[in-house]
Amino acid sequence: MDILEAIRGAQGGGAVQQLGQQFGLNDDQVSSALSALVPALAAGFHNNMSSGQGLDGLLGALGGGQHQRY
Repeated sequence: MDILEAIRGAQGGGAVQQLGQQFGLNDDQVSSALSALVPALAAGFHNNMSSGQGLDGLLGALGGGQHQRY
């Protein structure tokens, strides 16, 4: 199972419904958005991890709040 399928299956599909409710989207729109977003996030994580900073760098980036650079 990949990350995208894990998100779609989280809470028995309830996570997708919650995202949809929060942003005013139906399930198909949420799935489409996740399909575009997850690969971009994975690429950002990969770049951060391969930059020599490792897990500490990734956790620092996630906690630092400067997400626009990713």
